[in-house]
Parts: sequence; structure tokens; C-alpha cells
Amino acid sequence: INAEYMGTVLIGLLRQSEKMEDIPLKFEPLDLVLPKFKDAFGRLRQKLTLPCDDDIVLYRYLRAWKFDEEKAAAMLNSTLAWRQKNELDALRVKAAAMNQRDFPFADKVRACQPQNIFHGFDKMGQPVSIERTGLSDPALMVKSLSLDNMVEYHKYHLESKAHIVHQATLRHNKIMRTCKIMDLSGLSSRHLHREAFKYIKLLVHLSQDHYPEMLGTLFVVNAPWAFNLIWKVVKPLLNENTLSKINIFGANYHQALHAAVDPSNLPEWLGGTCLCAENGGCVWLPEHLSASFTSLNVAARGKATEKKVVAGNEYTVSYKTRILKNDVAFSVNYVTDKGETIEVAKSQKLHPEEGIVCGDYQPQGPGELVLEWDNSYSYFTSKSVLFEIKVEKVSTDIEIDEKSPATSPATSPIVTPAAECDLDREEKDFSVQL
Repeated sequence: INAEYMGTVLIGLLRQSEKMEDIPLKFEPLDLVLPKFKDAFGRLRQKLTLPCDDDIVLYRYLRAWKFDEEKAAAMLNSTLAWRQKNELDALRVKAAAMNQRDFPFADKVRACQPQNIFHGFDKMGQPVSIERTGLSDPALMVKSLSLDNMVEYHKYHLESKAHIVHQATLRHNKIMRTCKIMDLSGLSSRHLHREAFKYIKLLVHLSQDHYPEMLGTLFVVNAPWAFNLIWKVVKPLLNENTLSKINIFGANYHQALHAAVDPSNLPEWLGGTCLCAENGGCVWLPEHLSASFTSLNVAARGKATEKKVVAGNEYTVSYKTRILKNDVAFSVNYVTDKGETIEVAKSQKLHPEEGIVCGDYQPQGPGELVLEWDNSYSYFTSKSVLFEIKVEKVSTDIEIDEKSPATSPATSPIVTPAAECDLDREEKDFSVQL
């Protein structure tokens, strides 16, 4: 992982907090903060070239610049001019009434940057946003979106989020910020893209310059080992106030995350109970990254397995997997409740260009389907994969020919080879879409 790339993204998210004066209050009550800084607000307004009537906005800029009124005025003047030029007051009203998927260029953005800018609130009342950073596709972003396209989408994104935060602030009568969750599952060298880095750098500056003091809590989960190396470099640069907002975890994050965000406001793949079925999933993913897929890192010189319990022969278990980068050996076995291992799919190396590989199996008795990704032959490179396992009850309405060798209980259980799997249109066309 390129340290400059990831370091800039992280620092960009935290830059506004990094500059804050060490104020002990968190979730500052408006009836204390606004009177306390009334004189400072008056002096700041005298330095502005355009009007700003919102004391909460003035407070965020002052705090972001350690209450240096000259610097805060310079930054706010730049923002007010930018807002006037882009007619963002009117755009905020429009964005607040829209669904994220209706933002300009949303279809193209979701294909390369899976995220949900508002997924309920944490236990302190902060709006929660979730980003599946490890499933992002920088190369596709550059290919399908111009820089102007991305900026236009993010204007709606940032205005919508600012509206949500402002409403939460008024509702709680406290200065509210956001709770951001970044899932790094799937992060690998494929995210190193020089042209995409230019996009990200501009969007980071857009956020930190014109929307300061918006980050309240950051959870980075499923962080690979390389990210920890970057964090060791970045951490000494941040003050204690900033560090108190950052939570970085590998795979063991559930207890800490659930202490801050109720599981009902978290998707299943973050250990929650929310499905958001009526909205197309908790994080709006493109068709080729079905919301039911789970991401997984396979360490260099290591193996990863996933198991699914099957109650008996009245059930069929199906699986899908896709390799995101390089190659990894994949095999499927069924282990009966008596300890017998049945080979379902022989081990073979899979590559990204093969798209989604799938199969199904109907056992003759209870046991576990075991998927294994073997990367033991790769000494230096970890691999990123997606997978899905489903268990479904066999329909009793279908007549079965007992003489058929494919379905007879006396023969081998049914196995649909990966190469013969009947994929839907999106899965078949995946390699073409990219």
C-alpha cells in the first residue's frame, strides 16, 4: 500500500480536527458555546466580504482554525465566494430532498465508490455514514467519470450531509458531527492509481476547506497490516483531541463499534442486524458487487476458510466467489456430521478475469460446506476476494425422477461445477463492464 496515497486520504479526513484548539467539551451545548463566543462571532463577521448569519457555521470555522480569527475569516471568505459561485444554498435545499442514488452521476459513482452517506445515527446522535473503501475501484472511477463529474456529485453529497448534521445539531441543542465507518476489506495494491489519487486529493481539499469540523468519530475496520504501518507514521502528527476520535481495528472491531453504534443501525457484514431491503441494501452497491457478498482478505503465505452449516438433505447450499486481484487457489468440500470429507470442487487457481464463480450442492445428510482460498504459495502478496454462501430448502413441489443418476439418493450428491453455473446477466457481463 502506497503510504502517500493512504496517508493523504486519512489526514484529509482528520485535517479539520487536527487544527482544533484543545477544548475539553465534546458535543458542545449551544446555550454555552454560542454566548461564550458571541464577541468573536461579531469580530469575524466584520472581516467577511459576504454575509454569514449562522453562528454555528462561524463556530465551526473558528474552532477549525484554533480560534485564529484572521485565518478563519480568510477560509470562510473563500467558502462563501465558492458557495455563491456554485449557488450552493439552493443546491442544499435540493439535495436535502433527494435520495443519494438520485444525485448527479450517482450510478457511475456507486460502481467505483460504494458508500452510504446516511445510515441512521450512533448512540450519541451523530449521523452515521458507511464506506466500503476496500471495494472501491479507482481505475473504473477515472475511466467512467471526469474530475468535474466527481466534484458535481460530491457537492450534492457534502450539502446533503451538512444538512443532516445541522438538523441533528438543532434537534439535540449541541454541536453535532458525523460518525464515519470505513471498511477496508479488500484493500490491496489495485487501489494504487496515480490518476485516481488526483481525484481523491481534490475531493479531500473540497471537504476540509469548505466543510470544517464535521468529523466526530472515525472507525477504520478490517485494516490490513500495511495500513497499520501508515498509521504509525501519521499518529504522532495528530493531537490528543484528534486521536480520541479515531478508532482503527483489524477484524476484531465488533465490540468497540457496537458500543458506539447500535447493531440495528449496522449492516450484517459489520455484525449488525439491519438489512435495508427496501432501499437496496445498507450500502448501495453496483450490481456486480451484490450487497449479499462479503469481502475477505487472504494473507500472504496463508489460507482463509468460510463454513456454512447444512441441516440435512432437504436443503441445498450454493456458493459464489470472485477474485479481485491476482490469483488464489479455491476449493470446496463438504464435511459430514460424522467427519467424512466430500470433495465438491477441486482446488484450482482463480483469476479476476473469470468473474464470479459459483456452484451448489445438495448433501445426503447434515454437515458443513467449507470454502477455502489457498494463498500459501504467495510469499509477499495478500489476495482480496468476495464470497456468498446461501442455504435454501428444497422445494417439495418438484417431482424428482428417482431413476435419474443426478438426483438419486444412492448416487453422489448434486454438484454444479463452477464453469457451468447459470449466472445472471450482470455476473456474466462483469468482465465486460470493467
